[in-house]
Amino acid sequence: VKASSITFFEDFTTTTYQDLSNTNVTGWGNGNISLPSKTISYIGSYDTPGTAMDVYIDGDYAFITDGSSGLQVIDISDPANPGLLGTYDTTGSAEGIDIDGNYAYIADKGSGLQVINIANPTSPTLAGSVTYPNVDARDVKVENNIAFIADGSGDNFKTVNVVNPAAPVYIHWASGPLTATASSVIIADLYAFVADSGAGFTIYDIRDPTFGNEPTGGQYVAKYNTPGISWDIALAGNFAYIADGSSGLSVLDITNPTSPTLVGTCDTPGDAKGIALAGNFVYIADGSAGLQVIDISDPTNPVIVDSYDTPGTAYKVDVDGEHAFVADGTAGLQIIEVSRSRNRQFMPLGVAQSTTILSPNSASLVSVTLTSTDSVPINTNISYYISADNGLNWEYIVPGLEHNFMNTGNQLKWKSILENIT
Repeated sequence: VKASSITFFEDFTTTTYQDLSNTNVTGWGNGNISLPSKTISYIGSYDTPGTAMDVYIDGDYAFITDGSSGLQVIDISDPANPGLLGTYDTTGSAEGIDIDGNYAYIADKGSGLQVINIANPTSPTLAGSVTYPNVDARDVKVENNIAFIADGSGDNFKTVNVVNPAAPVYIHWASGPLTATASSVIIADLYAFVADSGAGFTIYDIRDPTFGNEPTGGQYVAKYNTPGISWDIALAGNFAYIADGSSGLSVLDITNPTSPTLVGTCDTPGDAKGIALAGNFVYIADGSAGLQVIDISDPTNPVIVDSYDTPGTAYKVDVDGEHAFVADGTAGLQIIEVSRSRNRQFMPLGVAQSTTILSPNSASLVSVTLTSTDSVPINTNISYYISADNGLNWEYIVPGLEHNFMNTGNQLKWKSILENIT
């Protein structure tokens, strides 16, 4: 919608004249407005005994790394009423998790890699474990019988052979410009992508997981120092989506892995710590600001379309079907219904209203002509109203026709009402 009133022009690229208290449409500030989407909503929760740091969804089960309380297995067959199935208290502080077959691989901070047999989720048991020098395991991904570990020590990226889960064997570490704490790793094709709070986004060639040239850095490919603090990564096509701390979402083009480039950003209200991707949306675990849903249909212009403020501190998120599962720190597991945002279900009514756009020093406004550029889908309607007396009296106006005020004044406002009439 674009509206023009006398000498005033509104293209919705800024919010200078938006009346926040009387407006509920989406898109004002981004160049167009539309009906507000139906919001995501709380479904259920389970308060784990520790601090929920990560979550992995596998069928009807949520596997939670719960800090000092180890692994928690939650039955989510009824998302509104999740319940505890089983636990295994690891020796360290359980932080990151990946699942491969009947085994959960847990990055257990000072206790290294813990491999848990989850064939019977009601009774998880230790299959094997391995530690290594300078251990501070934060995240793990398993690919082709190799566990790739993001480690918070100075040797930030490590590999473990897990061909035999009962007897994992430490292989090597990879050097590179990792200057602080590696917090997340993701594997795609020939590369490992590592989020590091000091060096940002770092890429390694993993064709030789023994890193035969190490410690000379022969397997290091490239890095990009993101605007914030990189905590987590999701990949889709030629793009890497990064939960970038206080900078929100950062989007990198990785078409050429030797030279990643920043192509888009979206600032979130909290501290972006975890990320999951489903279709054209990314879901950000945003620390104290809970869950943020961001539309990435255009990776160069990601836009927040919905949010839910969880009660705890959102560290990680996994998405399965209609639900987002949030590892919410001391608030445990939070389950949020997100299909409304993904499928763009709309509210029946939207109002866009301006603040005062024209205020002549003398003489009342007598008439005005409004013109508009709009798109009205089937089963929707847009109507326009104008007020010369600062919103005390609203008068219906037909775009393109001169309107003579019944109630004159010298403070001009406009509003439009968008309706879903299905």
